Amino acid sequence: MTTLSPVELEQCKRAFSITDKEGVGYLKRKELRQLFSILNITIPSEELHLLISQADFHDFLKIYQKFRTDTAKTTSDRDTKEAFVALGGNADASGTISADRLRKTLKGFELTLDLESPLAKLDKEQTGILTYQQFKALMTV
Repeated sequence: MTTLSPVELEQCKRAFSITDKEGVGYLKRKELRQLFSILNITIPSEELHLLISQADFHDFLKIYQKFRTDTAKTTSDRDTKEAFVALGGNADASGTISADRLRKTLKGFELTLDLESPLAKLDKEQTGILTYQQFKALMTV
């Protein structure tokens, strides 16, 4: 299980206490579902139902840590694919995008990222064209 940073822990404490409107120190299943939704953590309803009927803060943290990694990976993959499509690739991860279009897009958002070194490693033939796998690798650098 991964450890939460002090900032994440504080965010969790605040979110828990805001959701615990009655101030009883625990959340019922419905409140947990609501809290996880606010935190963008996806837990299938049937799995949450099997896990617990109510949770104190310690229980909530255990569940949060268990599911946040899976949710982050799914969200990251979806966001990467959406960015690839926005740059001209296909939704099924086929096709290619232009490195120049990527540079122009980043510049348009006033992002100052050094793409040249990672691009040179990924686009060995210097074609200026990236596949989804190359783009995904670039986004994880």
